[in-house]
Amino acid sequence: MSTSERFHFSLQPRLDQLREEKSACQVALAKARTALVTEQQMDQVLREKHAEFTQQMHAPLDNSTEGRPGSGPGPAHELIDQGRTFVAFAAEIQSIEQRMAEQREKIVLAEELVKEREQELSRVMSDVQALERLLDRQKYDWDCEVERNRQAEVDNAAIAAWVRRKPPSHS
Repeated sequence: MSTSERFHFSLQPRLDQLREEKSACQVALAKARTALVTEQQMDQVLREKHAEFTQQMHAPLDNSTEGRPGSGPGPAHELIDQGRTFVAFAAEIQSIEQRMAEQREKIVLAEELVKEREQELSRVMSDVQALERLLDRQKYDWDCEVERNRQAEVDNAAIAAWVRRKPPSHS
């Protein structure tokens, strides 16, 4: 091996491919985490909407007995209107609860996707690190070999110079 040769890592194409895959995995993980946050935010919106409708549903019932002499129910048409309102709120709450259940399923799926992306990134990072350690080790060995060769050339030149020197004359 001459010192003019350059170091060549035979697995460089695979290392480059893994580095690209690592970047793609990082992007995919970021997207999965963003999707999870979006699903969690939607869940929070549904929870707030559920609480709001539940409160609105109970408000007319609470108000129907307040402030009346004898605390009895109001006229029949008020009761019928409150009953319709109650049924409408109950239907809306049931719809929201159904969407909340569906949202919880979406969150579970999003969490599983994040976990899969994390595992995939971890595997690729491990592969990249292994090849980078191998690259570093081979580069170090190559540098040592180059230095040994350089030193051997210096030593050989010194030996050749010593051999070529004129022997002392014996007069």
